[in-house]
Amino acid sequence: MEEERVCEVAATTTSGTVASHISSITHLKTGRRAKLTLKHFHTWTEKCRVRKVQQKYEELAQDAEAQGRTVEQELEAQGIGFAEFNESCPQFDLWCPLEDLAELGSGFV
Repeated sequence: MEEERVCEVAATTTSGTVASHISSITHLKTGRRAKLTLKHFHTWTEKCRVRKVQQKYEELAQDAEAQGRTVEQELEAQGIGFAEFNESCPQFDLWCPLEDLAELGSGFV
């Protein structure tokens, strides 16, 4: 019960876009609203973190080129989608050198 209350508070204090998205989540099979728990918020925060993809993407591109495929075809051949590929990349460390953030490009907020 406490977990549900915390999620309700978190949903009302997040930005309007996120809050409206979260409140509109429905269960795909039943069409009813999904029951959100604190675990959902922990998972969401984990997946939204910025990740270091440049090195792994370059390796993927080299593999694709060696096989004569596009990057998308290589991902498909490996049996993963871009979301899974992205999640497999390490996250930026809070104390990483600023030079590491260069891969994000200018204008990243």
